[in-house]
Amino acid sequence: MQKSEQLQTQYLTLPEGKIAYDVRGEGPLLLCLPGIFDMRSEYRFLAPLLAQAGYRVVTMDWRGLGETSARWPSYAPQDISGDILAMIRHFGDEPAYLVAHSYNSASSVILAATHPEAVRAMALHGPFVRDHMPAWMAHPMNEILYARPWGLALWKWYYSTSFPVNKPADFDEYFAAQMAMLREPGRLRAMRHLTAFAAAQAKLGEVKTPTLILVGERDRDYKPQAEAEWIQAHIPGSKAQMIADAGHYLVAQVPEVASQAIIGFFQSLPSSR
Repeated sequence: MQKSEQLQTQYLTLPEGKIAYDVRGEGPLLLCLPGIFDMRSEYRFLAPLLAQAGYRVVTMDWRGLGETSARWPSYAPQDISGDILAMIRHFGDEPAYLVAHSYNSASSVILAATHPEAVRAMALHGPFVRDHMPAWMAHPMNEILYARPWGLALWKWYYSTSFPVNKPADFDEYFAAQMAMLREPGRLRAMRHLTAFAAAQAKLGEVKTPTLILVGERDRDYKPQAEAEWIQAHIPGSKAQMIADAGHYLVAQVPEVASQAIIGFFQSLPSSR
């Protein structure tokens, strides 16, 4: 695996802040949305493969993280879905393909359900789209777990143990950059103010967008096979695929396998022909 080329950071200015993004390739628009507490460079291995397949690939940092503005009034999936829609509209009137990880799978579900005209298809990897604990408990827990001074230490432990196999060659370098970003003023606030997934869970049955669900067989965040089956059962017509030798960060662990699954799915759809 080789890391992607250095790209110029661009910004989309919204009323509440600026969203950082970069672009590579030409063709149909494809947005890559990183997962919980991560940066758009999570897609450093996958994005070039998607661009080579003929897509205009936009990777964007979400609210509070990466090079996007740190402080926002809300970090809820329904508000992030509005940012995704704004990014799609920024590039024109054509719908986009979405590749979304973890927390932002919920944002993508909400967008696909509320603005189906904006999304051609989506691939959700390591998805979180429902609550695994009571909603009243989730926010207070985030406030406690990711408070200073122990919040960064907890994240360091979690992330370093989330690659049970196939740790990327640049793991130490990437992890150092991620930790440096999270030490910036306001970044831990985003971690503490994440909300539950009730809004996304309520919209699952309304999704008509073709959807691929990718789950690593070694994902420790939930029971992988059971979660893939549950999501597939609740998004009409969706397809689920288990990915061997991968955990929660499968696009960084097995990017070639992930790209084959995602590109194959997108290109199999009538709208792509």
